[in-house]
Order: sequence, then structure tokens, then C-alpha cells
Amino acid sequence: MSQLTRHTLRRGSPCLDPFTIRVEADASSVVVLLSGELDLATSSELSATLDPASATGPGEVVVDLSAVTFLDTRGVGVILAAQEGLRARSVRLAVRRPSPVARRLLARLALAGLMEDGDGHGPAPSSAPASAPPGSRR
Repeated sequence: MSQLTRHTLRRGSPCLDPFTIRVEADASSVVVLLSGELDLATSSELSATLDPASATGPGEVVVDLSAVTFLDTRGVGVILAAQEGLRARSVRLAVRRPSPVARRLLARLALAGLMEDGDGHGPAPSSAPASAPPGSRR
């Protein structure tokens, strides 16, 4: 796989977890590995990375969130926008190995279907307890 690495540091404030992006690509897929804080201040970097990564024509774009220490709805929005654009070109986007903080937010936003297990096989198991169907007793 070829690799491209981007490092983004927040301006104006010390950043304990600098946001980094590493891209690994081969003929069939692009893997975007993120670490640090993905939020309003850093989401434009992810968008700038996903746009050209998806233009190369892979069959799949994987966003690895295993090293993300903070995720907000702006970061999730960038991933969803990329997914929509890729879907129009018949390219699949998957979120792989979300960190606990990323998994919690995706589950709360009812986006657990985006997540895969570490091997890339279907949705990751949810750590949230199953809720009872409406009208049933526990």
C-alpha cells in the first residue's frame, strides 16, 4: 500500500492529542487512519483527505477510528457526507475499529450500521444494552 500522512495541529491552543491522518491505498481500497481529536477544528482536514481519496476509484474507503480520542457531530457529518458522495459512485464507505468514544457517539446517533468489526466483516457488536420493544415488560 502507498502511504500519505497529514498532521494537523490546532492553532491558538495547546493540543494534547494532535489530529493526524494517514492514508494507505492499493488498487481496491483506501484506508484512512485517524488519530487524536476529530471535531470542528479538524474536520476540514478529513474532508480534504476523503475527497481526493474517493476520486481514485477504489471499491471501498475505510475510515479507521481506533486512535480517535474525541469525536463530535461535525466529524461524523464529514464521514456521512463522504459516504453519500461515494455511494453515488458505487463505492462503499465503512468505519472500522472505532475507539470507545467514537463507538458511543455513533451508537447514540443510531449510526452503528456504519461500524465494522476489526476484520472488516459487517457491523461491530454494540456495547449498548438492548432496549425492550415498545409495550413489552422486562
